[in-house]
Amino acid sequence: METTIAVEQTEPEVRLRKFTIAEYYKMAEAGILAWKERVELLDGHILQMTPIGDRHENILDTLIGIFGDQRKSRYAIRANGPIRIPDFSEPQPDLTLYRRGVRTHPTPKDIHLVIEVSETTLRYDSGRKKTVYERGGIREYWIIDVKQKTIIVHRLEDDRYRVTTHKGEAISPHDFPDVAVNLNNLF
Repeated sequence: METTIAVEQTEPEVRLRKFTIAEYYKMAEAGILAWKERVELLDGHILQMTPIGDRHENILDTLIGIFGDQRKSRYAIRANGPIRIPDFSEPQPDLTLYRRGVRTHPTPKDIHLVIEVSETTLRYDSGRKKTVYERGGIREYWIIDVKQKTIIVHRLEDDRYRVTTHKGEAISPHDFPDVAVNLNNLF
């Protein structure tokens, strides 16, 4: 008489390998990533960035003008430049206001405000990217929702973002309440 034994087949857990910021730079140095390639490191994963459209660029130019005109030497402005959230993220927000005198990529302790202009990336900016910014300690994060003509403001309170939405009004960054961004001038 034959006996049949049921053997449970288990699949090994599949995990993505995360890259550190240092490894990310080594890939660029080795030519695996081109220096001008539109990629960013987010939570250890290298992601291709979407192309920037005309409307997106116009809004960004307007924001640079607004924040530049009201700066009064209190902060530095970086457009499309990397910020460093140790050890696995180096996103490239559309606009960053950060502490003057920083000579490296700004880190959360240096940053006053990060802005993403979302014309085609709202799900990504309000999902995965928001989570990385929140966990990393970015105190204030704005998403400009181009289609809805709104700004979604995230302010860190007790390690969690409190979220408000603004439309057709003037708003200011928490650290600079005298710096007004009139939404009607953006759209």
